[in-house]
Amino acid sequence: MPEFLKHLPPLTTLKGFVTAARLESFSRAAEELHLSQAAVSRQIRMLEENLKSQLFVRERYNVQLTDRGRQLYGIVNPLLLELGRTSAQIRRQDHTNSVFVIYSDISIASWLLMPLMKDIQTQWPDIEFRLISSGEPIESYAEPISIGLQSTHWGDSHFEVTTLCDDEVFPVCSLAYEAENPTIRGSSFLEESTLLHQLRSGSPWPSWPEYCAAAGQAYPAQSQDIVFTSYAALLDAVLSGYGIALVWKLRVNEYLKSGELRKLGSPSMHWQHGVCSYVPRLGKPHGLVKEFVAWLQQRLRERDF
Repeated sequence: MPEFLKHLPPLTTLKGFVTAARLESFSRAAEELHLSQAAVSRQIRMLEENLKSQLFVRERYNVQLTDRGRQLYGIVNPLLLELGRTSAQIRRQDHTNSVFVIYSDISIASWLLMPLMKDIQTQWPDIEFRLISSGEPIESYAEPISIGLQSTHWGDSHFEVTTLCDDEVFPVCSLAYEAENPTIRGSSFLEESTLLHQLRSGSPWPSWPEYCAAAGQAYPAQSQDIVFTSYAALLDAVLSGYGIALVWKLRVNEYLKSGELRKLGSPSMHWQHGVCSYVPRLGKPHGLVKEFVAWLQQRLRERDF
């Protein structure tokens, strides 16, 4: 037996450990894992005895990781997540080519896929298409997919990433916000405005400082800020008149045409990766992937939907 295997803790205890650590509760962990609380407690106790360290501080209604517990959780949790995602991707080899699963962020599903869905079904009548839309990035989704669609080209070893089209980023506001803040009609429209920000940890979303640098404008010395982690929520906020937001042109064309939103300032920031396809590297690719990517890229060039 290799030496490192002798030092491994009981692997059956790790699922209970990471679940209890995440939920900060043995009872909630038991509910999620469909076990009894006593079973989860036994797993944790067995793990602690094996490591000869206390991993949790037991409180009346919850539990907290000790320093040793946090050290172990920082190693074990990403390993189990990686193992789960890799296992799911390998299992997709058993999927037949009759089902094509598309995972898309919510806004791309709304402005791109839904208007094209009838054309997609006409183009491939023998394929069952399943569309999963979410506000979470593709990297966090563990179930098998045929292809994913989202903005920005995130480096990820699990996917083959292809840019399908570029986009533009610029500030907009609603007519109601403009009426209440007439000073934004000038060149210094960002000063003392409410700026709506999108924040996605570790993701290269365009930011206000980036836009100001690209547009040759000074970042405002005084502004009120509201931060969102969802682009859909940010779009709702700007439509409701809460402030000025940076938006992608492809996603707001309908609102600009209807007059619900107005572009502010003349310059736009070029965004190279407006829509990107993500194809899992592990497992056998769906036979339709290359054809579907080429078809979608052509439709994006035509923009006739």
